[in-house]
Amino acid sequence: MTTHMAHEATAPTAGERRRRRVPVEERLAGLERRSIVPALVVVGIWFLWVVAVPHLDAAVDHDDPVVAGERFAISDDLAVTPPPGWDVIDGFRTTDIPAGGAGARAAFTNGTVTIIVTTDTYDGTASELLEQIDKVTSATGAVDGFTVTDGRSTVTTDSGLTGVAETFTGRGVEGTVAAFVSDGTGIEVSASGQPDQETAAARHIAHLIHSIGPWDTSDADQQEAS
Repeated sequence: MTTHMAHEATAPTAGERRRRRVPVEERLAGLERRSIVPALVVVGIWFLWVVAVPHLDAAVDHDDPVVAGERFAISDDLAVTPPPGWDVIDGFRTTDIPAGGAGARAAFTNGTVTIIVTTDTYDGTASELLEQIDKVTSATGAVDGFTVTDGRSTVTTDSGLTGVAETFTGRGVEGTVAAFVSDGTGIEVSASGQPDQETAAARHIAHLIHSIGPWDTSDADQQEAS
C-alpha cells in the first residue's frame, strides 16, 4: 500500500503532461512557432537561391553591371559593395534610393553564382541567427540534401562588425552563408552556385561580406537635390 501511494504521489498527472508539451498551435514544422517568426524570411531566401534566381538568371539577360566602388543599401544605414562587373538582380544604389526608403534586399550574380543580402529586425546574436537559418532550411527542405560542411568561423567586416559564417552543400549546389547583427538588425548574406563555381568566386564573396557597413545618407540626398 505504501509503495502504491508513493507511486501515485510522484507520477505526473495528465494535466501536468499536457503543460509540459508545447501546444500544437504554438508549433510549426516541429519547431516552436516563436522560434520560427524571426527567421521566416529565411525560407524565401533559400527558395530564391535554389529555384527562383537560377531560373530568372537563365531567362533574363542582365544589363546592369556593378561599377567599381558602387554601394547598395540594405537598410536605412547599412550598405554593401558588390564585386565590380557582377550584374544587379535586385537592390538600390545608395545614390538612387527611392522616396520610400532603402530596400531590405540586394542580389547580384556573375552568371554562375548568386549572392543575396537580406536584412530584418532581429534581437538575438549572430550565432543564434545562423542557427535559426540552419533550422529553417532543414525543417522546410528548402535545400535538398542540405549539409553544413565546415564549422562556423568568425568574420569581421572592414567597418568592425563581427559575425559568423559557414559553408554548405546540397544536391547540385554549394554555398556560403554569413550572419551579422547590428543594432537590432539581422543581416544574412547567402552565396550559392553550382559545385566548384562558388569556390572559384570565394574572393568576390569575401569582398562583399567585408564591405558591409554604414553608408552616408547624404549621397542619396545630394542625388535627389540634383
